[in-house]
Amino acid sequence: LEESSNEKDDDEMDVSDDDEPSKKKHRAETGVEEKNNLKDENDSLRCQMEAYKNEVEVLKMDYKKDMEDKDKQFKMLQQTLQGMQQQLIDAKRKQSEEEAKVKELQAKLRTENKGKHINDKEIITLDDSENEQSDSVSVTESSTETVQRFNECDAKLIGIISAFLNVHPFGAG
Repeated sequence: LEESSNEKDDDEMDVSDDDEPSKKKHRAETGVEEKNNLKDENDSLRCQMEAYKNEVEVLKMDYKKDMEDKDKQFKMLQQTLQGMQQQLIDAKRKQSEEEAKVKELQAKLRTENKGKHINDKEIITLDDSENEQSDSVSVTESSTETVQRFNECDAKLIGIISAFLNVHPFGAG
């Protein structure tokens, strides 16, 4: 037992003797460890910084690509709008031409029918009988129906031409 207690005392003495050098060693080791930890942290921060830089570059490229796509889409829509405006101008021009033709034909029809209307009016004024008046009214109605039919034909023709030009804005060629 004495031997074991002597060994313990020796161990305790060894420990007490080693305390001062171990503190120096410990300080030196902690300094090295701290230095290594700082290097590791620095490396980690550099990696994070590189990752952020790469992410920013990717975002810039995505943004640039999106802007280019939107510019292309804008230009395409602008060209489409210009084409539609040209179609509208052409359609208005053709419509005005067709309206001029319709007015011209209506004027011709009126001049042709004026002679008939004068005869009808003369009949009405010369003869006061109701029978002849109803006949003259039916003749006048039939002549206006002819004008309406003529206008309907023109309207159908204009509708067909408009539909064709809508599908083929620059004609068949």
